[in-house]
Amino acid sequence: MGNKDGFDPSITRGVQFYREHGERVTVVHRGGYLERIDQGAVVLFETKRVEDKRLYWFGRVTNTAFWLVLETPVTIFEVGMWFTHHQMMLDAHNGNLDEFCDMQGELPF
Repeated sequence: MGNKDGFDPSITRGVQFYREHGERVTVVHRGGYLERIDQGAVVLFETKRVEDKRLYWFGRVTNTAFWLVLETPVTIFEVGMWFTHHQMMLDAHNGNLDEFCDMQGELPF
């Protein structure tokens, strides 16, 4: 049994919600629609499958626009990795450099 707040791959129609690093993520599958828009919400819009991979446009919404976070459609795994890296950058900015930087305080890239 999985995490009830996690992404459920068995849902393929309509809209589903899950949590990733404390943010609520809305997934709009084919045939689904948003009844309302929350300012700054993270939304994934499912697009055509490529080689049996489910791909999503990943962005944030406002009442006037959809802002892409990544330039190309991505998988759910790639969305999770983006959230992980985003959290690492926030931790580094907030002074938690021990886990993110080497002994000289340099970033790993």
